Amino acid sequence: MTAVTNRKSSMRRIREILGLYHETGLPAWQRPRAVVHAAMSRYLPETIRAYLQGVAALDRATRGLHAVGSGGLRPGFHSLRPVAADTAGGVGDEMKSALLQEQCKALKLGSVSRIHTQIAFGSREQFLTDLFAEELKIREDNRNRRRLKRAGFPQTKTLEEFSWENIVLPPQTTREHLTDLGFIDAKESVICMGGVGTGKTHLVIALGLKAALSGKEVRFFQTVDLANRLLEKNAKGTLGSFTRDLESCDLLIVDELGFLPLHRHAAELLFQVIANCYERRSVAITTNLEFGQWNTVINDNRLTAALIDRLVHHGHVLAFTGESYRLRNALSQLNAPRESDGMDPHQKPSISMT
Repeated sequence: MTAVTNRKSSMRRIREILGLYHETGLPAWQRPRAVVHAAMSRYLPETIRAYLQGVAALDRATRGLHAVGSGGLRPGFHSLRPVAADTAGGVGDEMKSALLQEQCKALKLGSVSRIHTQIAFGSREQFLTDLFAEELKIREDNRNRRRLKRAGFPQTKTLEEFSWENIVLPPQTTREHLTDLGFIDAKESVICMGGVGTGKTHLVIALGLKAALSGKEVRFFQTVDLANRLLEKNAKGTLGSFTRDLESCDLLIVDELGFLPLHRHAAELLFQVIANCYERRSVAITTNLEFGQWNTVINDNRLTAALIDRLVHHGHVLAFTGESYRLRNALSQLNAPRESDGMDPHQKPSISMT
């Protein structure tokens, strides 16, 4: 008789627990947790029960937000205010912080839970405006970091550090058109032609850096690296995805064209990449060779002529003159100790034989 009574009591308790589960409104995948919470609730401290109720309310609120985004408001969902009401009584600061993080995560406001204590409070409107302004700034900084990482610049160069002293611009090209990135908006090419160490790479990196920080997609490659990457992707059968990534950028920078000759197949792939940029996106190329010598790199007269034709049409050819910056800097460092010692920089040091 006692066993039958205990079984009936257990069945009644199970029905009560299942009834509590249906009242929570939690999704099916949380059913075991809901059952445990309902069965253990009477034995838990008041603060823990309040926290669990807040989590359940947050879940209902999140599902309501998803319902609004899909075109309707879930029945019974009103706002996030009930969560605050459930957790206000006796919940510690640590639990409130954890709940706030869950809410910000559900609303995709990742930094708000971290920075809200740093915002001065004058009024509700002022606090929310300053808080969201800081969130937008953090998001923009994160986007800039991702764009710079995708660009692949070997180093950081700025336009403020660049000297235009020995640069010869074509008559139709202005410095402002380049520095204001007007050539990117017009989908024009830039060819920087000159000797080694005259600032060609500095300029294209500085323009690319400014473009990336302005919200544009940039890709930087040395010519040999790009050619080898194209050959590798083609051999692995992933050339299509790689070229689609190149096609998504606003500015493609190809550095040091002319230092090493290219394999025939690599030259053909490189030609396809640059030719596909014609009137679709901007290309910036640095080279130490005049156009008449490009065939020594590409090894195909037809491809060379077609490539040059596409680049100079809607293009700006910049002539870099003067001595190498690196060589001049090295010589100045060698001469500096002699001047400080009172020696003539052009005087050869004497060698004594003992």
